[in-house]
Amino acid sequence: MRYRDFVRFLKDALVINIFGVPHQCSDATYESAFDHAKHSWLGKFYYRKIRNIPFLRWGVRKIWNGIRPFYSYLMFIHIYATPLVKMSHYIAANGIKATLLHRQQMVKTPPPVLYPAKLCGCLSFGHNHYVFPDIKLFQIENGKIRGHSNFVIIDDITIHHDLYDLKNELTVEEVKGAVWIDIMRKRIKWYAQYTVSNIDRAATFVEGCAANYAHWLSEVLPRIAVFAQCPDYAGVPLLVNEGLHPNIIDSIGLVAPGHPIIFVGGKQEVRVGQLIVISSAGYVPYDPRRKLRRLRSQGLFSPYALGLVREKGRNQLPQNKDRVWPRKIFVRRCSVVRSLKNGPEIERMLISQGFEVIAPEKLSFNEQCDLFAHADVVVIQAGAACVNVIFCKPEAKIFILVAGFKGNAFWYWQHMALAVGCRVAYVLGTIDTKYDKSVHADFIVDPKDITYALAHAA
Repeated sequence: MRYRDFVRFLKDALVINIFGVPHQCSDATYESAFDHAKHSWLGKFYYRKIRNIPFLRWGVRKIWNGIRPFYSYLMFIHIYATPLVKMSHYIAANGIKATLLHRQQMVKTPPPVLYPAKLCGCLSFGHNHYVFPDIKLFQIENGKIRGHSNFVIIDDITIHHDLYDLKNELTVEEVKGAVWIDIMRKRIKWYAQYTVSNIDRAATFVEGCAANYAHWLSEVLPRIAVFAQCPDYAGVPLLVNEGLHPNIIDSIGLVAPGHPIIFVGGKQEVRVGQLIVISSAGYVPYDPRRKLRRLRSQGLFSPYALGLVREKGRNQLPQNKDRVWPRKIFVRRCSVVRSLKNGPEIERMLISQGFEVIAPEKLSFNEQCDLFAHADVVVIQAGAACVNVIFCKPEAKIFILVAGFKGNAFWYWQHMALAVGCRVAYVLGTIDTKYDKSVHADFIVDPKDITYALAHAA
């Protein structure tokens, strides 16, 4: 028996005995190696019985983070690797013309204000500005894209955008188990078996993180908005992820009316005669490749591209002209992860001060734009809904409630707000558990700290 066949035998034995399905079935059924684990009996048991129990959730996460590299290696070991190349290198080597859509911009990055002051040590200081690079358009002949990934494939070469730092950052495709990357040899392996379809011409906006509202609004939608400004490409179809939330679909119609939408499934490969690719208009590193290292950035955003989204959202025609939007809002977060344990107490306190409590998941995309555009004061728990601060007026006071933990991405929302002329402040809480000291831990915020922040904000 050859070595590769022996490893495949061991791998199949592991999959059958632990996850309950033959590997041959898993490749054809699941989008990624981790999607396979999620839909196994063990994964289903976790989501049904364990995920809502903080201590057990923390324990499972610690175990999974320990075994994930081995599991990923085992699931990909029999798959052949193909070259992985940076977009600018491929363009230069093959003489592909790049169209400049907007020149680089400098963004000043003053630090956010933190309350209470005694916890300001949680904020790690970095640069006082960053330069967002040129936004360009590329036309690639006979390009391919695959579901839930922004990688572009030409022949057997996989191409990634220039803002990826593969040496220090994990891609979302790796975290979800869709690909395995050898950073030393710059080669990539794809897990799934894809069904193939063909189209003559389209622009790709398929992303691994598209289902997340914050990533969509700050990274994907700005690229679509920039592309929609190009009159030469009017009516060109847009390739986007299948299964997106209706609010996300509505946002496409707002910034790019007149462009047909083609949905791409997770196990689908689309081969495009003329594939149009827009370079990054916003980028947030997904995870550090080594857990003990900090990411080099907590988000880079193009003021021009994010400004287009902001302008479209603020200037839309209101669905209900008679509706009066509150000026002071508290935006609650509905999630079992990073839960604000004393949320009801804070709600009662803020209601007594004239705030209205908002559940953003009950609002349409247009309603969320209108809500934040009219708000004078926003108190919001850290989560995907914070991305709506890009629609706030520059003078709005924005307070984000988050655990006072050094690993938190305090610069993330600040960078995003600064790109559109706003600023945020943080009201820090204390982690509510003795065992989980990570960014995913539940926390408590002292209502007195919120009252102080509201009274003393500039």
